[in-house]
Amino acid sequence: MTPAQYAQVGADVSAAIVARLALAAPLALVLDRDPVNLDEVQWLAALKSTADEDENGDTRTHAWIVTFAATDEPQSNKIKSIEPIFRFNFELFYTHDFGTTIDNSEQRIRAEVLRTQFMIAQTPHLGIGAVSTHRQLRMRLRLARLGGEVIHRGTGTLEAEIQSQYVG
Repeated sequence: MTPAQYAQVGADVSAAIVARLALAAPLALVLDRDPVNLDEVQWLAALKSTADEDENGDTRTHAWIVTFAATDEPQSNKIKSIEPIFRFNFELFYTHDFGTTIDNSEQRIRAEVLRTQFMIAQTPHLGIGAVSTHRQLRMRLRLARLGGEVIHRGTGTLEAEIQSQYVG
């Protein structure tokens, strides 16, 4: 495996995660990069989903961001093989509304997180072949005020381990 092929494995894992996430959260904007902006109003505007509108027809802040966080131990105990663990950070942003007992933002975003966790857990090898395993997606949700808007903000991590890729 060449360095370019090794980098491509990381890109393939990231793309597989983003694809699963897009299936689990079809109304959300799913990004494989962070649209950073120091102006919170502009930054949140980049996280509006055109597929998700509130009762007034306004687009909601509704986005998942998946970014590469780290990699561990590219060299395994086996001679001339690699077994990296790629870590990915997840961020979730969703417009808060009080709603009703039957329909509110807390229930909707909780259901979306649980669907996402389930779909990722039920996808052997993340759909990239028989070379990877992954650990549970862990998410934590909190309320936050960003750019003048109250939102549900979630953070989480996922690890994907690539098993025994020959380096030779």
